[in-house]
Amino acid sequence: MTMTLPIARPLDSVRLPDVVYIETSNICNSLCEMCPLTFFGNGAPRHLTLSELDGIVSQLPDLRRVVLHGLGEPLLNRELPGMIRLLRERGIETLFNSNVIALTRRWQEELVAAGLGELRVSLDAATPETYRSVRGVPAFDKVVRHLTEMVETRQRLASDAPRISVWFTTMRENLSELSGAVRIAADAGADEFYVQRLVYGGYGLATEDQSIFGRLNDEEAAQLSAAEAIAREYGMGFRASGDTVAIETLEGVGAQRDEQAILASQRPWLACHRPWYLTYITAHGDVLPCCFIPFINASSEPAYVLGNVFEQSVPEIWNGPSYQEFRRRFQTDQPFDCCASCGSRWSV
Repeated sequence: MTMTLPIARPLDSVRLPDVVYIETSNICNSLCEMCPLTFFGNGAPRHLTLSELDGIVSQLPDLRRVVLHGLGEPLLNRELPGMIRLLRERGIETLFNSNVIALTRRWQEELVAAGLGELRVSLDAATPETYRSVRGVPAFDKVVRHLTEMVETRQRLASDAPRISVWFTTMRENLSELSGAVRIAADAGADEFYVQRLVYGGYGLATEDQSIFGRLNDEEAAQLSAAEAIAREYGMGFRASGDTVAIETLEGVGAQRDEQAILASQRPWLACHRPWYLTYITAHGDVLPCCFIPFINASSEPAYVLGNVFEQSVPEIWNGPSYQEFRRRFQTDQPFDCCASCGSRWSV
């Protein structure tokens, strides 16, 4: 029997989302061992067009943030600077993650000129060997060089933007190199360093035994503390995805101090508010409840597609029957599997 949880959130007539993840390309130049794109693909290769992006965001008057990435490398879409410029002109915060393999000097200048708000650089290693084992390509030296050059280009163009952050997906495969990666980021001049949890779906390195979340031992906690001390020494921010304290995001303790915290630990999806303010749109126009679904349910049928923006308007999908059913089940003890198996306080 399904038990309704003590949450009062609307199912329909929900205000249009103010945060949208938009997959600008579903093609990538890496072969990451924790990415479903490497193992299952992501449909027919496709870049979103500037016109399509315009059509999407024009339907969302309350947009405050657009994240221009998904399962693919944004820098492979040549219309990306135009997309950033369009969003900036509308006063919308814009950012994306990138492996920066393709971040040439010309790209660096275009991103600064377009008004990108934040560039998140993925760096999951401190040595070429570990980088290749995690990211699947021999591009470590190029990535570090492009990161350093991006900081220099921003300075040369006398710009405060984009903010440059380095992101490290922690797993047992690479945790020993966390401190080294922090030093690389600090030496390059990055503004912040972020630790994020591994999202695993049972393929490549994306497996439960690689995950540190909830299993952090004393030695691993010491490595995390040492990395944070290095960042502090350099005056560089050191945080975790979801803008939390790094040790908290890996310990997995919502520190069960009260009844609400205990409930959240038993049903982690309760800590998530994404179904009411955020949506994810693929390069093919499919609408998903959040950006983690492709990782968690990579090998399954696309059961969580709630509509397609090339077939319906965004408002019709957002308050349509599929989204309403998703929100209804979300508020029970039997949500869709993608939520039941998910953690909370992920990166937004």
